[in-house]
Amino acid sequence: MTSTPEATWDNPFPTPITNKTTYLAGFQYKDNRLDFFPHAEGYVKYQYSENSYSYVFNYTDHLGNVRVSYSDIDKNGILGNEHIQECPKQIGSTPPPCQDLYVLALAEETRTMIFYVSPHKLNKTIAEYIQYFGADRRISVSREISKLHEETVIGTAEEVLQHFEAKPTKGESLIFVAGKSLK
Repeated sequence: MTSTPEATWDNPFPTPITNKTTYLAGFQYKDNRLDFFPHAEGYVKYQYSENSYSYVFNYTDHLGNVRVSYSDIDKNGILGNEHIQECPKQIGSTPPPCQDLYVLALAEETRTMIFYVSPHKLNKTIAEYIQYFGADRRISVSREISKLHEETVIGTAEEVLQHFEAKPTKGESLIFVAGKSLK
């Protein structure tokens, strides 16, 4: 008695990957893993890149609209003062430049960001945005809101910096920075 091997066939059409999302009273499960849930002060979202949960807190106005969201960016368990610097080891007599990890994290943010800036720090702040976000990132600077001399300047970070270098400002400003493009 002789046997012949069974015929084999490789499927040229691989099975598509599907993600199943289940919604249960505000809780969202993605492939049986808790992905998102709201809490009284904001929400919790699973960060796949870090294999951990990120707690986000929201300040809301009297109508329930979210005005500011904040989170523990440096993962030290303390909210506030989220300024992190990473400085490489010094080799030789010249210290290497430190990287500001807080701003680097913001460079990846896809939502519009709003910053309150004093007049003597406005140009320096916009110059830092150019350094970390790129000269072509769209920004808007508004000052003296709801007053007689209200002014809003909109353009790329480089254009707005040139405007305020030529025309110094008085009074605090709000800077709106466009989020990173998803392209």
